[in-house]
Amino acid sequence: MQDGMVSSLRSDPRTSAAVSGSGWVGNSPQAEQLLTHLAPGERVELLFTTLRFHGALTSRRLLLWQGIFKVERMELRRPLPVLGSGSESRFGEAVVLDGPEGAIELKALSAAVSRALVAAGRQGDGNTPASVGSQERGTVREPSAHGRTPNSPPSTTCTPSASPMRR
Repeated sequence: MQDGMVSSLRSDPRTSAAVSGSGWVGNSPQAEQLLTHLAPGERVELLFTTLRFHGALTSRRLLLWQGIFKVERMELRRPLPVLGSGSESRFGEAVVLDGPEGAIELKALSAAVSRALVAAGRQGDGNTPASVGSQERGTVREPSAHGRTPNSPPSTTCTPSASPMRR
């Protein structure tokens, strides 16, 4: 893709409000895939980067990309299956999500990104596994060897991409 990819993210009405200061860069496979995977009326509320992931949050889903040379995509439907949130360090906050293949830890997040992801998990009817209303802020429940926390039901809101992510 050309150097105009960031310009495309800025000029596309689906992504323009979220690209500034997001950490997304031009010529990236993630940016190209984001524009390809968005529906015509679907708008990105939040773009962010971590050490391992590029993320795009819309009103319907969270798209995550991992990798540099071989980029793999994962999709989680909203409300997000949040297992824990709020752990803070000098490098930023962390949010743990229940992904298609187990727990996904997004760390070194700004407070604003962390709040947005947790809020995306609280939306819905409150009866879904993604509801975090009963979890205490600042407590991250440890996932088991299978990526699930004790007593957490399997997530039914995750849809893996055609090529699952490897850890």
